Amino acid sequence: MVLIDQDKGVLRTLEGAHLEEVSVPAKKADILKIHDFRYIKNVIDRIQLAQDHDEPLLKYDRDSMVSPETWKAALLSCGAVIEACDQVMSQKFKNAFCAVRPPGHHAGVFGKTFKNNECDQEQTNGFCYINNVAVAASYVMSTYRK
Repeated sequence: MVLIDQDKGVLRTLEGAHLEEVSVPAKKADILKIHDFRYIKNVIDRIQLAQDHDEPLLKYDRDSMVSPETWKAALLSCGAVIEACDQVMSQKFKNAFCAVRPPGHHAGVFGKTFKNNECDQEQTNGFCYINNVAVAASYVMSTYRK
């Protein structure tokens, strides 16, 4: 884990931190609580196209690309955030920070943020496919109701 050193303005290693690698993918059911099915199908279809044509990278939108492993990476990224929430809610840890890729903060219900309900919009996805924080928040709200 790295942080920005306020005095030096550089990244430094956080000594003594407990680092944990998580490899539990998010469940599609949790993702579909946040994202429209058509949007998720569109992402999966584009990734399948890359797999079918043996393309290492395929353009997804204006600045985002997909590879045959993008969906797996997105599920693991989201799963790590959910696992971190479970660890905090079970009081194993006081807090958590997830250094995950792909990120997720630009992914809206229908894909790109700041538009209504269209899957094929002009905006960028900002390299995001699943909104990890929104999915994890929904997961926590439904799992830990009390």
